[in-house]
Amino acid sequence: MEPTTGEQFFLQFTHVDSECYQLFLDQFAQAYPDSLNMLQVDNEAFYKAKALVIPANMSAVTLFCAGVKLIALSKKYER
Repeated sequence: MEPTTGEQFFLQFTHVDSECYQLFLDQFAQAYPDSLNMLQVDNEAFYKAKALVIPANMSAVTLFCAGVKLIALSKKYER
């Protein structure tokens, strides 16, 4: 989500793997070619596949520890 405008970009797949993620990266980069696009990702293997080509206008930030803390926090307030 673009924080200042709320604009969002989605693709829907039947499964998730490195090929689907590559398609997402390519389509996202084409949709927003004039900006540097930051993606927050977790620690799934397909985010780290050696065959992935990250477009020049994109960067992925792995926030595994923050994700674990957010899951724990959400479970605390789920009750």
